[in-house]
Amino acid sequence: MRLRAQSINVTAFSKLVDSISKLSKRAVFRFTPTELKIISTGDFDDGVRFFGSVVELFGTNYRIESNANNEISLELSTYALSSALRQSSATPIEFIIRLGKLGRTPFLSLNLTAVGPTGVDYSVEQCVAVKVLKPIDAAALREPSCPDPEIKITLPKLSDVCKVAERLKSLSDTITVSASKAGGFRLGVSTDHADVETEWRGLSIVSGPSEETQEEESVSRSKHSTNEFFQAKVRSRGLLKFLHAHPIGRASIACICEGHSLIMLIYIKDVSRSNMEDSNDGLVGTLFAYLPVVNEDGDQ
Repeated sequence: MRLRAQSINVTAFSKLVDSISKLSKRAVFRFTPTELKIISTGDFDDGVRFFGSVVELFGTNYRIESNANNEISLELSTYALSSALRQSSATPIEFIIRLGKLGRTPFLSLNLTAVGPTGVDYSVEQCVAVKVLKPIDAAALREPSCPDPEIKITLPKLSDVCKVAERLKSLSDTITVSASKAGGFRLGVSTDHADVETEWRGLSIVSGPSEETQEEESVSRSKHSTNEFFQAKVRSRGLLKFLHAHPIGRASIACICEGHSLIMLIYIKDVSRSNMEDSNDGLVGTLFAYLPVVNEDGDQ
């Protein structure tokens, strides 16, 4: 089993790991010949789970070998990896990731080479303990099964949504997220003392990818008014976890599966390759969070 990669985008990788560390204490990093997949593990007390994939993170000096279709799955502490990357922060001329072993303990080595103030090259190595998953255990980590969402809507600026959610969290442990096909998006809480709601308007609805889906959406519109709001009540803490991870991307989408879940999606961009904020230039991956709805008894 071998893994050695030279990162061509240290900034994007660092931001991705920093955001992931805010979503889950532990995660599985699945290295494949074409992409890096990330799946949350650890505790799910607030209900949030996340999944993501990133491409074009490594250059041509990428070598991966294993008996499991050349895939290697590593479970690790996201905080430890984020901390190691912060301690190695600099403008590197080379950044190498390598899987190693010290005795019986496998580790992920992060080796950075940079130029110091005097113009002399220097190297810093940080090591993060990992658990190498067996193929059968890695295969068991799958995305949750969800019904087709009633609506997919592009979100307002996530920092603005986050500010509103922070205020609502002080009123209730749950927040109702709702959206309409007329482009409305709401965050609200309902308590014994007050009903508070914030609405954004004029947002874009994401169409289905196929004619069949568009046909179904047309039937749905005939049954429901475009002004009707579909909703999902979720844990405030879980929603804020996702919103605090927003620095890795700009464009984002919310998918509401009534009675089941809220799915929040962020597109990960390489800012250095993106000419326009809303363009697809520099798109290198996606990260989405799954938040189950909370029923009337407060259970998920």
